[in-house]
Amino acid sequence: MKIKTGLMIVVAASFTIISIALGTSIVAGRYTREMDREMNSLNQILEKVNGLRSLTYEFLMFRAERAKNQWWLTHNDIEVRLAAAQFQASDESIEDLKKRHARVHGIFEHLLQTDEKRSSNPELENILKEVENRLTGQLQFETQKMVSDISQISSALGRRSSSTLRLAGLINMGSWILVLFIIVVNSIYIFNSVVKPLFRLHKGVGVVAGGNLSHTVGLEIQNEVGDLSQAFDQMTENLKEHTFQLERSNRELEDFAFVTSHDLQEPLRKIQTFADRLKGMTDASGDKARDYLDRIERSAGRMQDLIIALFRYSGIKAGVEPTLPIDLKDPVEQAIADLEPLRIQAEGVIRVGELPCIEADGAQMRHLFQNLIDNALRYRGKRGPVVRVYSSCICSDGYFEIHVEDNGIGFEESYLDKIFKPFQRLHGRNSPYQGTGIGLTICRRIVERHGGGITARSEPDKGSVFTVKLPQTQRRTEKPV
Repeated sequence: MKIKTGLMIVVAASFTIISIALGTSIVAGRYTREMDREMNSLNQILEKVNGLRSLTYEFLMFRAERAKNQWWLTHNDIEVRLAAAQFQASDESIEDLKKRHARVHGIFEHLLQTDEKRSSNPELENILKEVENRLTGQLQFETQKMVSDISQISSALGRRSSSTLRLAGLINMGSWILVLFIIVVNSIYIFNSVVKPLFRLHKGVGVVAGGNLSHTVGLEIQNEVGDLSQAFDQMTENLKEHTFQLERSNRELEDFAFVTSHDLQEPLRKIQTFADRLKGMTDASGDKARDYLDRIERSAGRMQDLIIALFRYSGIKAGVEPTLPIDLKDPVEQAIADLEPLRIQAEGVIRVGELPCIEADGAQMRHLFQNLIDNALRYRGKRGPVVRVYSSCICSDGYFEIHVEDNGIGFEESYLDKIFKPFQRLHGRNSPYQGTGIGLTICRRIVERHGGGITARSEPDKGSVFTVKLPQTQRRTEKPV
């Protein structure tokens, strides 16, 4: 089941159950309010019936005209209330109450007629008094019965109202429990089908990013996360295949560069050897031939330098191994020792400041600084070269900046991109500044293989500052490409 479909089902079910619970609460509340209204009406009628009983006693004791008139007013008020009220109670109970009220009316009229006969027929006083007593008893019984019936109806309404409220409460409680159950089940479903697989997928991304391209997530779930997992595994498989092909291509290129540089040096050496022998065989009249041989030797020498530079460039491994902590001052001093003859020849000064300790390939660091210092000594002006190697700061992202500063001839910064490309030189063949044009390319490759970068600032005749940015630590999971 898709995640979207499952969530829609859960939302629809929860909404339906909540709607039922709310509807039940509304209906129960309305019914309870109706019951309360009916109970209030019955209580008012009960109050009127009790008042009717009191007026009956008052009339029988004092024969007051006011009590009689008040009795009729109260009686009519009860009759109106019984007729106007819309009771939800048993119709039979209300009808019985109305009938009993009608009998009370009849008994009271008969009682009034008996009282009038007693006044006009003194000789029948004893008989009429007996009749009056009997009617009074019936009137008391009927009014008492009305009180009892009203109390029973009111109690029944109260019980029904309470039952309704309890039923509504149980329905509401059951509805919310069901909604909570659905939420819990849905949470478990989301955790098992979404959250937990996403954790596995996140972990798999970290493993693959660490270089283990054989790792697969392998989630067998039928939803969007499962589709994403399968796509990720397929991507990993494709990446593994492409990486293998790239590694094979790199190995073939390195082998080609090695074989090419090795095999080309042998015919070059022979060209140089035989050219040198021919120079010794030419006589004084062969100046033109000697000039041609000199050119052959120079061209062969330049080609040999290019081949050696290409060999060195191809020999720089794509990965950095081993990544051991080294003090950069050590490879810098080794590079300076290798360049000591050139420094003496150029009458240069090399000053080394404080340098950091980083994780790096010591041999490649030696090669890096040897090329940078060599350029600083070679591309010098009329004054003696002064070279400074120092570190300025540690950046917030864990990188050090190392600067190689000189007072040489400098260059236009518009050529900054060009100087780091292979075999790109700013000076022609007849320039006194010789080189292969690949030294700075080697520097850039070494720095980039260590996860850093290299740039430069310069002005013509004012020197240059090459800035190398290197990380303090190498990624342990980095794999050669």
